[in-house]
Amino acid sequence: MIQSLFIFDWIIKRKMNVKGFVSMAESLKMYHRITEDKYKDVTGNSKVKVEDMYVDILPNNGMVNFLLEKNTTFLVGQRGTGKSTIIAMAQKEIARNKKDLSVYINAKNIYKTCEVDSVRIREDYSNTFTEKELFSISFFKKSMIALCEGLRNELEAEKRTILETITSIGRDKQLDDLIDEIKNLMNKEDFQIINKVIMKDSELENKEEIAGQVKASLESIEIGASASVQNGLVESSSHVLARVFNVSELINLFIRTLEICKRKSIYIFVDDYSELSYNERAIFMNELLNPFYHIGVDRIFLKIACYPNRLQPINLDTQKYSIKSIDYYEVYGVDNNITNTEAKAEEYIKRLLENACKVCCNSDIESYFDTSITSMQEYYKVLQRITMNTPRVLGHILSICYTKRVIHGKLINLTTLTEASTQFYREHINQELNNKLQTKDADRDSKINIVIQQKIKDEIVRVAVKNKTELPRTMNSYFSKYKEVPTSHFRVNTDYDIYFEDLAFYGFVQKTNEIADKGAAQQRVNKNTSIYALNYGLCNLEKIIYGKPEDADTKYYQQRAFLYDDYLMGVLKDNKRIVCKVCGAEYPIEQLEVFQMFKMKCQNCSDGICEITFDDNLENVVSNSYRTAIWSESEMDICYCLYDSHINFEKEWMYAREIAQQINSTPRIVAYKCKELVQGTYMMREKGSGNAYKYKLTQRSIDYIKGGK
Repeated sequence: MIQSLFIFDWIIKRKMNVKGFVSMAESLKMYHRITEDKYKDVTGNSKVKVEDMYVDILPNNGMVNFLLEKNTTFLVGQRGTGKSTIIAMAQKEIARNKKDLSVYINAKNIYKTCEVDSVRIREDYSNTFTEKELFSISFFKKSMIALCEGLRNELEAEKRTILETITSIGRDKQLDDLIDEIKNLMNKEDFQIINKVIMKDSELENKEEIAGQVKASLESIEIGASASVQNGLVESSSHVLARVFNVSELINLFIRTLEICKRKSIYIFVDDYSELSYNERAIFMNELLNPFYHIGVDRIFLKIACYPNRLQPINLDTQKYSIKSIDYYEVYGVDNNITNTEAKAEEYIKRLLENACKVCCNSDIESYFDTSITSMQEYYKVLQRITMNTPRVLGHILSICYTKRVIHGKLINLTTLTEASTQFYREHINQELNNKLQTKDADRDSKINIVIQQKIKDEIVRVAVKNKTELPRTMNSYFSKYKEVPTSHFRVNTDYDIYFEDLAFYGFVQKTNEIADKGAAQQRVNKNTSIYALNYGLCNLEKIIYGKPEDADTKYYQQRAFLYDDYLMGVLKDNKRIVCKVCGAEYPIEQLEVFQMFKMKCQNCSDGICEITFDDNLENVVSNSYRTAIWSESEMDICYCLYDSHINFEKEWMYAREIAQQINSTPRIVAYKCKELVQGTYMMREKGSGNAYKYKLTQRSIDYIKGGK
């Protein structure tokens, strides 16, 4: 018997490609820019191409084809849903066809690099420009350089025939000259000198004349301006970029690349746009996207990757851009048929796994799962529920399965997946929200919102746990024949979707469908409700049964016991209220939409404007979080990355480039933050290979993180 088991284990290990399984998991976890060099690093195979790994969420590469349409598009999806991979595949198609040009920029990296640079140049120009103006100048220059360099890199990466190689020599020289011209134009001091004279010299004569000349020069580059004399100084209220750069000339020079390369249009792919705050997105939109959008009409097409709750502000013509979502429900739930939606989603998980396993492991996915009791279709169903069609989450789940089973030559079973989902929930989803609350740089409103989101989540979980055993005691035939019932799903009026955007962003809930409220048809009212599912790992942690009974139809989700509008409003009433700043009148939070329609005007007094106020307990929680916070959000990400490496992989020291890959940043930004953490005694550093610094946490930081957990 023992010998038979040994032979069985030996056969399993022979079928498994353990190293390939790790590569498969890592390939699914990839983020930031997706390149073939990254696939090579992950798989160890230099022949792996983007198109080999790519699996479209729609048939016939439907999502890629949509992105290649000649318009400005916002590609919307939660984190990890594959936006960067879709962009990579679209760029491959553009390079293959050689009819257009494409360039990739990362909004977060450009912006954060400018923050670092602004600190270094502030002293030199602080008497000339405001801090905000300095940042705008740095930002536009960095963006233009990134676009030029990115365009050149894309052209160099194109495959060429011998004839194309010969003919491109002259083209490449022209392109280099053009890029040099753009850089030189950005470094000219003409507009800066005008501004310095205006801002500094209070003894100038004919100030009104000078103001008029400045206004005329600014208007000549098609950017609105005004100028006046106040307190002995000539002041201009035009945009600082107009004073420093001729934006129109720079963008038109950039467009000249089409003539040089004999192409029709330029696709500009902007990734990680929603990693910026609202104010940061406003700068990115106004300083860069808006000018390119208007000046490059019919020649430049912007493709911007965003999160569902972080698109705004969109300062573009409404009729001339489109929004395309790649989230689970938005893609597969168009017919509002729950069964069809789930079937299509499971099929995508199957295609994704089969393809990744074929490329990375050169074997079938069945080689890693115990199918003696459970079918592969059941595994696909469970994985879809755990991941909600998010490839990155799938990669994390497979990584956990690797450490629990595959590395030991054991097959993955349903228990493994259940444990992996719970571990992922604890270590990633729940921990991230707690970390956000403990950062020192988050604004007050953001922290208050986090506390409210936690209260909404806790209330939904409380009701779900209670209903699991109480609903079977009702007379409802959907519940009465069971001892315990699944309560993972709930419904709210679609008007209340806004209150679940952040919970969906962090992964606590996921919208799965929309249906009419039970009884709405008889009452002849149009009341649609959204169905949400709690996170699978959260359900396991709280012992909430997931889904619906096997013998129940999808009307199970339509039962009124799962309509949670009143529970949601109860949390909001306890924590938010509308108060007039003049007369002090208070109104219930459910009237917020009405107040917003009338610009928050008070109903009790003629002059009052209302605002949202919060419960005192919330204010105390937030105030306490500021008192105990020691790290900014980016510092928190770095420290937790090092902690995870130390605890889970027994690797104390990491280089900036390694940390950057894990937290979706750049080595330069990470090194800058690590230097500050070293100075604060939260981290140690020493010289490693290639004279580069490597970093590890001090015991002080380890104790702080353990205390937070």
